[in-house]
Amino acid sequence: MLQRRSVSARRRLATVPPGPPCTLPQAKPRLAAVAGIPTTVVAYTTDIPAFGAAWGQPLLIGPGTIHVAHTLEERVPKRQLLKAVELYQRIVKDLCKRELK
Repeated sequence: MLQRRSVSARRRLATVPPGPPCTLPQAKPRLAAVAGIPTTVVAYTTDIPAFGAAWGQPLLIGPGTIHVAHTLEERVPKRQLLKAVELYQRIVKDLCKRELK
């Protein structure tokens, strides 16, 4: 029964007329970096480009692993959370120094 409803809902969605084209920011904001914290490039997406430059230069960082993020298996070990607090404090101090310059 649930599968039949799901298929029926998909069929209805397919018949919805297209709306206006989606407009994306002209340039994706570059992610900020903090001295001494290694950076990397990964093949995953983020909502950051949708904000444009409205929030300034973004940082994308946090504890845990992207491999289970936003799944039923998502978890963050307490050790990583404690380390993240220290990292966030360091980032705030770095950003405050930048503001003072």
